[in-house]
Amino acid sequence: MMNEQQIERFRQIVQEIATDESVSFDEAFAIASNHLAYWVSEMPKGKAFSGGNSTQAGFNQADQSTD
Repeated sequence: MMNEQQIERFRQIVQEIATDESVSFDEAFAIASNHLAYWVSEMPKGKAFSGGNSTQAGFNQADQSTD
């Protein structure tokens, strides 16, 4: 279950997508959810994420690589 801080961080990420892409919050939520689902499906099963607790850096890197 997500805690309040995690929910707020995800909301901020979705809002950034909505603003950057000039789409509604709902459309941005779908974009973020689809990207997260894809990322999870591509992760090797049974292995820990090597990025540790730096999820914010991972999102920023992904955003920068699409420019």
